[in-house]
Amino acid sequence: MKKVFPLVTGMALASPAFAGPLFEYEIGENRLEIGGYLAGYGVNNSNARSAGRDENFDWIGFGLIEFGAEHRFDADNAFGVKAEIFANPGHDERELKEAYAYFEGAYGRIEAGRTENIVRKIHFAAPNVGLLEVDEHYAFDYVAPPDGFAFLSSTAITTDAETNKVNYISPAVGGFQLAASGMLAKSDGEHGPDTAQFENGYAAAIIYNGGGFGLSAALAEFRKPGAGADFVRREFSIGSKYYWRGFQLAASYRHAGEDDNPGAISNAGHALNYGAAYEFGPVKLSLSDNYSSAEGNAATPEGDRARLSILSGKYAFSSEVSGVLALGRAAYRGGDGSISVGTVSAVGLMAEF
Repeated sequence: MKKVFPLVTGMALASPAFAGPLFEYEIGENRLEIGGYLAGYGVNNSNARSAGRDENFDWIGFGLIEFGAEHRFDADNAFGVKAEIFANPGHDERELKEAYAYFEGAYGRIEAGRTENIVRKIHFAAPNVGLLEVDEHYAFDYVAPPDGFAFLSSTAITTDAETNKVNYISPAVGGFQLAASGMLAKSDGEHGPDTAQFENGYAAAIIYNGGGFGLSAALAEFRKPGAGADFVRREFSIGSKYYWRGFQLAASYRHAGEDDNPGAISNAGHALNYGAAYEFGPVKLSLSDNYSSAEGNAATPEGDRARLSILSGKYAFSSEVSGVLALGRAAYRGGDGSISVGTVSAVGLMAEF
């Protein structure tokens, strides 16, 4: 599908770059595509916690299927629909991640339906080429934090998750684009202890991309009406990346503040990540680091802190099949003094289509 306003992401080296759709059919100005990826890998983790030590090995498989249909009115205007279905049987996850319609024209792109907010889609963050991502990292699934631990799992604004919303992104002018998003339904909230059902919210961003350099900055506010004062969450994020002859450097930061949180645990705080990646021939390598500091339990004013480092590699056997390897270390310290430190390693195959 021709994209008039491609959504640029700082995770370009991390996300599967589809080798080509599994199915593609075109009649005149109408186009249908089906693509996605499948991954299978073995993961080993060793986790030392205040409550004891755990060591586990497991086989994991997950995949995503993407459906798209588009009608192009002319060279500049198009209407389409897109849906993504994700499955991870090992974690009992089977969900419709996205299902939305979009229109592209001379004045920008509009999306409406179940989807991520637009500022999350254009956010730049630390690169990763393996199975254990630093930004929204899977390693939290394998090296468990202390009970009741709070953290920000991403430097992108992810509080509203994939819910019904309207997104807009402008055409690029001199490398700059503006973006905005508004919620239309309740959110399940950030992964982790903060599961507040925010009922409305908005996000806005500006992005620059040109000459190998990218910069994104975003603001957001989410509200949940309460019996007294509303529970309000305000966020700010900024990300940057630089690409040169196969090298990519990136860093990003997020701050989240809350007013009148009705819960006992809060993940208000900040997150920082940074990393580098290099691509040469069929090989991709990346090293990334993530830090999170959250308020946590109100009874422990020191807050909860986490740090995760990931070394990843990927080798393309063909345009569709790659071998992947990831090594990581996670360290958590709760505001109550509880600790959890562990390592995780994963090796497997990924098929992209």
